[in-house]
Parts: sequence; C-alpha cells; structure tokens
Amino acid sequence: MSIEDKFLVQDTKQTTFHRHNGVDSPQIRPKDLAASFTGYTTYNPASLSAGAGATTTVTVKGVTLGDIALASFSLDLQGITLTAYVSAADTVSVRFQNQTSGTIDLGNGTLKVISIRI
Repeated sequence: MSIEDKFLVQDTKQTTFHRHNGVDSPQIRPKDLAASFTGYTTYNPASLSAGAGATTTVTVKGVTLGDIALASFSLDLQGITLTAYVSAADTVSVRFQNQTSGTIDLGNGTLKVISIRI
C-alpha cells in the first residue's frame, strides 16, 4: 500500500473521494503506522527574552530522519511555541521559541516526545 493510499478517505457527506494528508481522520488507524517511538527527559529551558529561543535534544531510540515528531512540556508554555523534529538517528530536537513581547522563564518540567513513521 502506498502512502497516498493510506490517506485516501471517503467524504461521508458526498459520494466523492479526496486526499487527506492529516492524521486527524478517523480512517487513519494506529495499525496504519509503520512504527512509533517515545522518549522523555526533565528539562529547564533558559529564561527566554522576547524573540529568543532555545533548542534541546531528546534521545528517542529507533527514530530516523523523515519520521514525524511531536513534543509536549509539562508546564504552561505561556505563549512559547514548541517545535519538534528528528535531527539525527535516535535524536529528536525540540525548540522552545518565545514569540511574545516579554521574557518568559518556564522552570523545570518534563519534556515528552513521540515520533511516528508512516
């Protein structure tokens, strides 16, 4: 089955088919994923002034370039944007970016990562 076939979903309001590239579709099931991987670590981001960012890494055994990565942090992000990406084999990089107009100091929390291969 090609990746395109995995994302072909039926529009139940019409009798047409359309391509869907998101994972929010009820037609995409965990069994459709080739693999999933998780990792976590404690992390205390530096105090970030307006426009500043900090990047850290989380070891996630099994991930490879091209896998999809998502991250969460156990504390309120207070407007900080969190971005995750696979940066090397077994490594997910996570960027904390302060796009607010003030300085934010989050404190120590748990950084969790999930990566999927489709």
